[in-house]
Amino acid sequence: EACRTIGEPPPYGGLVITEIMPAPTGGGAAAEWVEVQNVLPWSVDPEGLRLASGATAVVLACDGVVGAGGVFVAAGSADSTANGGISEVHCVWNGALLPDAAVPLPRDPAVAGRTNRLQLQTPDAVLIDDVPFLVAGVGFPDVNPGASLELCAEQISAAANDRGRSWHVATVALTARFSGGDLGTPGMIGFSCGLDRLDEEGL
Repeated sequence: EACRTIGEPPPYGGLVITEIMPAPTGGGAAAEWVEVQNVLPWSVDPEGLRLASGATAVVLACDGVVGAGGVFVAAGSADSTANGGISEVHCVWNGALLPDAAVPLPRDPAVAGRTNRLQLQTPDAVLIDDVPFLVAGVGFPDVNPGASLELCAEQISAAANDRGRSWHVATVALTARFSGGDLGTPGMIGFSCGLDRLDEEGL
């Protein structure tokens, strides 16, 4: 296999969005967060990667590399008093990002292609992962205020996380890292949903 450098942007599917908090009960945009797992067999540097939804795109400022298999949290603030109690935030962004309800598609086709979904992109806006969590007909659970959407632990791939049945609404809080009262497990892959792993043909 060709040599890889830490600064090289990850390929499509190399980083997988595993948890989304689009509607925190307190803190506003500062308390929005996304959990991502590096499923590659090498370390990656998420510095400069983009999260995009609709017309909004933010650039991540991160604290070093993420090892093979590692999980990291990106949030609107690294301050645990502002972000709902998450003590370990690896990347931050500025401004509001995550929609919590579906919106009509705009006329601009480029923006429409990102509407009602969350995309992780390279600094050059090349797609790494895409989660259509507010797209009608895909079967995602409804967004509940104060509870994250968690990817089932047996469904961690950029293909499987396109399907609503691969996700569930968080029912517990990982209190050691997330003590603000909302529900979710930022920084720790969530629980199994009892599903067989979806393969490419099943998607």
